[in-house]
Amino acid sequence: MPDLDVGLIGSGTAARTRLAAWLALGARVRVYSPDGRHHRLAAEHAPYHVTAAVSLRRLLSHSALVDVCTPAHSRHAFVLAAARTGCDTVCELPSAADPTEARQAADAAEAAGVHLFPAGFERWGATHASLRRALADGTAEFGPTAVLEFGRTAARPDRSHRSAAGAGGDGRVLAELSVHDFDLARSLAGEVVRVFAQLQAEVQGPPVAATVVLTHASGTVSLVRGRWVLPGTTVGTTARLSGPRGEVWQHASAPVGPADARRPSPWADDDPTVAGLRAFTTAVRTGRPAPVTARDGVMAARIVAAARLSAFSGRAVELSAED
Repeated sequence: MPDLDVGLIGSGTAARTRLAAWLALGARVRVYSPDGRHHRLAAEHAPYHVTAAVSLRRLLSHSALVDVCTPAHSRHAFVLAAARTGCDTVCELPSAADPTEARQAADAAEAAGVHLFPAGFERWGATHASLRRALADGTAEFGPTAVLEFGRTAARPDRSHRSAAGAGGDGRVLAELSVHDFDLARSLAGEVVRVFAQLQAEVQGPPVAATVVLTHASGTVSLVRGRWVLPGTTVGTTARLSGPRGEVWQHASAPVGPADARRPSPWADDDPTVAGLRAFTTAVRTGRPAPVTARDGVMAARIVAAARLSAFSGRAVELSAED
């Protein structure tokens, strides 16, 4: 996609991962970050013609598509700015820290006539594909006796010990790690109607692990476990489905280390991030329905908020149908 101009907002791990995927797709990328670290990011990737924008306004004015890879509490403002400029936008999950802001972002994109794509890339992953095959051939099925389990470990973010204003602080493991499995569970087992969550913390530290039980309208229960571990640890995921006869399906990913965005060529066409971004850009260019919609970003924000409320209240939280 050498004719695609992408404006990437952010400079952290998510931004670096997404930058590698955009470069693998052949896009021209400009970067911007409020903390100023985008200048270093651009310099590191100068051989791939990545440039640093001097301001958010300049980035938006030179971009056909914007990718927001900032902490959850700041995404809302960037998505609104992109919509006002007429830019189609990819946004990290959840699309805002607060469900009301996520809905405002979705409404703003719709009013501006642009796409808002939540980055639900796990839907292009091996776990999703494997379970879909098992459902199609009758090996697995959902229902009141089905239990879907997800496990995910990842290196703790550099500044996870700080409470981000407006981001819920101690619930960050829910909004930045477990949210990917919330979206995956909902895409597979259907709408979520009840959430119960518990957080586990280090001694005198913030929560670094979460256990969340999602009850779906179908009766299926999803058990989601997420844990942040020491920096430098590779990402690993597991998933399994159990029924009345015991375990009927399971999948475990090979450990994956941090992506080296300075060498985009090893990225395979079927990598979930590459495949998802390709699907989003195809939807923009053809007008066909997008595989993930702004509503999915709103629902991710609602589930995260319900999990945070449950964790701090000790009670299950009911999720009503979205208006």
